[in-house]
Amino acid sequence: MLIPAFKLPSNDRLNAAFAWLSVCAAVIFGLSLTVAVLRWIGRTNAVEAAEAFTSLWQSRFAAYGRRFGRLQATAMEMSQALDSIPVVAKTIEHVVGERSESVEQKSRGFFMLSRHRLKVLLERSEFRQGLRIRIATGIGTLKDAYEDVLSLVPGRTQVIDAKLLRQARRVVRCQTPAHADFVSSSVVSMLSLSNKLAEAGEISAARSVGQCALRLVQIHISSARWARRRSAQRQIRRAAAFEASRSDQTNVASTAAEFRRRDAEFGPVNPALKEVVDVGVAASASHDARLSELGLMIIDTMLRSTGKAEAVGDMLLHKLPPASPQTSATKSMEIAWKIGLHALNRGNGTLWRSVLEWFARTAENSADSERSVFLVGTLVAASCRFETAHSRIGIDMLVELTKERPAAPSSVESLWHIGASALAAGNISAAVIAAREIHSRRQAELFVKLNDPGRVAGAKLIADLRGGYLGDLGSDALSAFSIFPKQIGTLL
Repeated sequence: MLIPAFKLPSNDRLNAAFAWLSVCAAVIFGLSLTVAVLRWIGRTNAVEAAEAFTSLWQSRFAAYGRRFGRLQATAMEMSQALDSIPVVAKTIEHVVGERSESVEQKSRGFFMLSRHRLKVLLERSEFRQGLRIRIATGIGTLKDAYEDVLSLVPGRTQVIDAKLLRQARRVVRCQTPAHADFVSSSVVSMLSLSNKLAEAGEISAARSVGQCALRLVQIHISSARWARRRSAQRQIRRAAAFEASRSDQTNVASTAAEFRRRDAEFGPVNPALKEVVDVGVAASASHDARLSELGLMIIDTMLRSTGKAEAVGDMLLHKLPPASPQTSATKSMEIAWKIGLHALNRGNGTLWRSVLEWFARTAENSADSERSVFLVGTLVAASCRFETAHSRIGIDMLVELTKERPAAPSSVESLWHIGASALAAGNISAAVIAAREIHSRRQAELFVKLNDPGRVAGAKLIADLRGGYLGDLGSDALSAFSIFPKQIGTLL
């Protein structure tokens, strides 16, 4: 029996088939892996991802904060040293028609100066003949590329040559902002995710993601504050040791006072803080109640976590939208009220006056003037626990706001709250000033009628909610001040 011959395919055809099969298998495996990864990402919780990112990168945020804190301390020391040099002026004002040569920063980064090159530059004879340097921005500020940072202002008969201009350009140093950009972009991305979750109705997840972002910012801020203080202490001790070597004595009290002054001094603005403030103000101004609540959470956290040196209150007050007669300024007023409490708690008198001036402008240009008077009254009542000067400035502002409608309920109740808080806090001068204003308005008898259990309970509730201090027995302080103007009327 003959068996038919069977011819195997050639090696070339077999290799081509195997190659085609391997390619198909690789494509199928890649597609399967892609689908599996996409399904896994889809099942990943945004809150878990934010918490994982926070735990993974918090040490890096702390390291970047210490780096920025050291930069702040160096910039503040350099700025203080420049104040003692007569030919160097730090001003952003530009005189029209003045002859000057601008010096640009070549790349984006933190504006700094080379100490050695600046010393060599200032030793030139042109500065003894009238040449001056005008620094147009703060030392340590984040500037863009090709932005003017300083100018050479020649004397009346001087001419700035190319060699001098090149030497001045070499004085400018630019520190890389990579660490600050990483912190800012990461935090803004997380806050943007939080906003999207809030818009989608996932309020709990939005708050959790936002809190993770704010926790990273707090770690960054606290590390920067620690590094800035430590660097400032080292700089002050070094300066004190140098002075002691010259005078053979050390003034410990002046060293401690210098450290307190440097600790409360404004330094270069942290870019991450600026970005967070912008996001918080934009979210709080939204018409969506969920986004607005998230923005207020961001603002509250930033105000609680920062001090006077970070200038968060100043940035927030500057970012608030201006009031107009056609729109309501209720949200902006609430934020300004929070800033006012922050200024009192941090002892920032400049910010306190700025908040009162903002309320005065808002009362003139907004339809919510009564609301403005009420909030100013609660702030002034809270200020009675702090410095006497704060309460006096606040009472003067309240009197100015209510001079056209002295008998309005908001005006009467505000003076009542202020006087009661002043009596409870032992601020007798503020209580007498409030009583004097009541006596000048001839409203002493009206205040006696306020001593009603219902009114007293309502006023105590307002004081508890708005940061007022009425002592252990708030009703007693309110009842006592209701008859206080009439009792001391003969003395006024």
